[in-house]
Amino acid sequence: ETLHLEQRSAAVAPKLKFMWASSFINGIGNFAGPFFYGFDIGIGHLDLGQFDSIREIPSASFACLLINKDAWKKVGKIDEKFPLYYEDIDWSYRARMLSFHISFAPHAIVYHAMGSRTHYYGKDDLTPSKIQHVTIGRNRLLFKVFSSITIVWLLLTYFVHDIFRFVYFLSRFQWQQTVALMRANFQFLLNLRDVFQGRKHLRSRGEFLGWRFLMKYKKVPKSRIWRGIPYLTWKDVAEIVKYLNTGNMRLEFPEFYDEK
Repeated sequence: ETLHLEQRSAAVAPKLKFMWASSFINGIGNFAGPFFYGFDIGIGHLDLGQFDSIREIPSASFACLLINKDAWKKVGKIDEKFPLYYEDIDWSYRARMLSFHISFAPHAIVYHAMGSRTHYYGKDDLTPSKIQHVTIGRNRLLFKVFSSITIVWLLLTYFVHDIFRFVYFLSRFQWQQTVALMRANFQFLLNLRDVFQGRKHLRSRGEFLGWRFLMKYKKVPKSRIWRGIPYLTWKDVAEIVKYLNTGNMRLEFPEFYDEK
C-alpha cells in the first residue's frame, strides 16, 4: 500500500523488535552520520507507539525490507565489498541519490533474533572483528555517496571519533581492539582506488548527498542500549506512568525533522 501511494518510494521498512524482548524496538531503519558508527534508529526504546507518526527514514535495515522492483533495477545490487556492515545503508543512500525515498510502515512488525534467540551480554560488544568491519564500512560509505565538502567534514568527525576510541582502548589495555582499529584504516587506504572507481560510476547516475541530507535527520532517535541490553531511564519511567494514567505522553521525537 505504501509503495502504491508513494511512487518514489524505493523500499518500505517494518518496525523491527527484539525477539527476546518483544516490547522493545530493535530499529526503525538505520542512519550513518557524523562522529559515530552507523546505528539502528530507536534501538532500545520501549515501544509505546511514540514513533508511529514517522513515514520516512534515511535508510533501512536489510534484516527485513520490502523493495520496489523498479527501484532495485535502477539503484543496482548490494555492494558485496562491504565487510558485513553498512551494505544496507549504502544501498539506501544510493537510492536517495536517485531521489527515491525510504518509507517506514510502523504497523508492520517483525521480530528480529539478531543472529541469536537470546540477547548478547558481554564486557564490550565492540569485538576486534566488528571494529574492523564497521570502520572499513563507514569509510567506504563516506567516499562513495557523499559530496566532496561533506567528505571533508565527516572525515574530521571520524578522526575525532577514532582518536577517542584509540585512547579508550589503550587506557583499558584492549590491545586487540587497538590493533583492529589501526588495521581497518590501513586496509581501507589500500583499497581506496577501488572505492573511487565506484564513486566515479555513481557520479554519472545521481547527485551526491550533502550536509543538508544529514541535517534533515539531526533529530533521529538515539540508541538506548547498553552491552546489548535495552535500558530505561527514570525519565522514561515517569513518561510511561503518565501514559498509562492519562493516555498522553510527551513525544520526544514525533518526527525526525521539522516541517518547513
